[in-house]
Amino acid sequence: MTKKRILLFALFGLIFSLACSLTANPTSGSAVLPISTDAAIERQARVQRPTNNPQPERCTVSAGFLNLRACAGTGCAVIRVLEEGEDLAVLARGGWLEVRDKGGQYGWINSKYCEIGE
Repeated sequence: MTKKRILLFALFGLIFSLACSLTANPTSGSAVLPISTDAAIERQARVQRPTNNPQPERCTVSAGFLNLRACAGTGCAVIRVLEEGEDLAVLARGGWLEVRDKGGQYGWINSKYCEIGE
């Protein structure tokens, strides 16, 4: 083998080992963190929310049927369908309300379809 080939193989080996060290498996020598789902993050946020008002506001569903969703938006999963007249505890207000039903189920509804204080 010529000196050029030996030098070329040595250089290639160095680059290869450097590239491998930069893409090493994250479990080798470092902690592995669990992957959180959106639902787990929402539950954790709900648990950590300070309760300034021991008696939350109430609202009554004013639509014939209303989707209780996993997050605030029409693209979010439907947890269950609420019926007109259902009473809900309001935990957070805005264009979407975070609510809790009488069974303890948490979710989000569009504020247009729930009468606050009713």
